[in-house]
Amino acid sequence: MNKSTDIRLPAEWEPQSAVMLTWPHKNSDWQDRLEAIEQVYMQICKTIASYQHCIIVCLDETHQKHIKSCLNSIDTNVQNCIFYICKSNDTWCRDYAALTTLNSEQLTLNNFIFNGWGNKYDASFDNAMTQSLYNIGMFETNNVNNHDFVLEGGSIETDGQGALLTTAACLMKRHTDKTREEINNYLNTSFGTNHILWLEHGSLSGDDTDCHIDNLARFSDPTNIIYAACDNPDHPDFAPLESMKAELEKLKKADGTPYKLIAIPVPEPIYDEEKLLPASYVNFLIINDAVLVPVFGQESDAYALKTIQNCFPDREIIGIMATALIQQYGGIHCATMQFPEGTINIL
Repeated sequence: MNKSTDIRLPAEWEPQSAVMLTWPHKNSDWQDRLEAIEQVYMQICKTIASYQHCIIVCLDETHQKHIKSCLNSIDTNVQNCIFYICKSNDTWCRDYAALTTLNSEQLTLNNFIFNGWGNKYDASFDNAMTQSLYNIGMFETNNVNNHDFVLEGGSIETDGQGALLTTAACLMKRHTDKTREEINNYLNTSFGTNHILWLEHGSLSGDDTDCHIDNLARFSDPTNIIYAACDNPDHPDFAPLESMKAELEKLKKADGTPYKLIAIPVPEPIYDEEKLLPASYVNFLIINDAVLVPVFGQESDAYALKTIQNCFPDREIIGIMATALIQQYGGIHCATMQFPEGTINIL
């Protein structure tokens, strides 16, 4: 942690008050695949609600009634579901929801600019969502820091102790007017970090986020990094993932010691027509007492689940079929945002 400040960006494995999702709707990119994607969201919500509160952002009252009906049909603990109505462009709330920092006992919502992954897509509603949800009383804290800085939640990964992992492909592309030192300084000031680790390599075909870190490498604790590997030389992503592996092997913690690396090979290529989709097991979500892991109906699923179980021995590991999610180039982590304990106004 940065010694000049008490600000801290908590790790995902720390106690949570709730996890947020934005439910797919007819005006989103899911309009032609709503039935399939809703089945995935139902399973994600049911799982979260069995452990903690689940926030579901709905398009309107009709949409909310429909979602409740869906969840009731699979015996979800809807008492743990909190519904808010708010306009949205898309469902990938990891990238536009608030990032919550701690300053001693004080919580602050950090509201960054979301521009549709580099102005690729309209994001006007998504960019306004944090302020809209704040205005209608979702948050317990009154502290909101509106940043004049583009940042997506899926582009950074923290150990909660001052280290932050990211990719040059994403952050440098979002800030062509800034040097790496300037970006480092901004992140350190915003999050209280003091050890920013940049990856120059690593990518998955079909990923339109410019190489978000949450598809590539994740902390499971301050010592371990789980990463997407590839042991098939014929896989289209073999070369970039091998280059990333070599980089990860050279990374050092703040004290100069190396990280322990845990490889999880990506599944065999999954295509939507002729387009290769960005399937990765490391796009998992950590919640209170459990980890939700994307699976793809392949033999490699079992190895991924076992490996992640070894990294989180005290949590239940739950596979969620995610082939429908990657058809819009995201995963479970991309579709969710956790909030630290005390952040949410539990109704």
